[in-house]
Amino acid sequence: MDMRAKLGWVSYNMTSHRWVLATVNYNSRLEALNLAKNIATIPKHPRALMEHLGAIETKIASRIARNDFTRTSSFHFIDNKITPPAKKSNTETFWRRHCFAVSLVKEAATGGEQKTVSNLAFSKFRT
Repeated sequence: MDMRAKLGWVSYNMTSHRWVLATVNYNSRLEALNLAKNIATIPKHPRALMEHLGAIETKIASRIARNDFTRTSSFHFIDNKITPPAKKSNTETFWRRHCFAVSLVKEAATGGEQKTVSNLAFSKFRT
């Protein structure tokens, strides 16, 4: 999510070359983070990043449409025990930051109709 915000990754603006560069960048960062934790790294394929970015954009578009930036749950159940969330990614601040970090709206070059990621994804299903 931080790389998406910092580098402006948005699915409609990614070319095959950009996916390869993004994957190299992502794998380098993942390896550095895992090395600090003494964890083995399994490099990701560009397809994995494509699918994950698509899923994140769908989640973000949904949150923006509902105007819902609150955390999803205050507590988690692990081994039948209630535990507070460990990640900062479950906060309203996190979701507000990432929902507006990169625009999911693509303007047509002719200055006409704006298309959102969700409109682009579901336009082929409309009749």
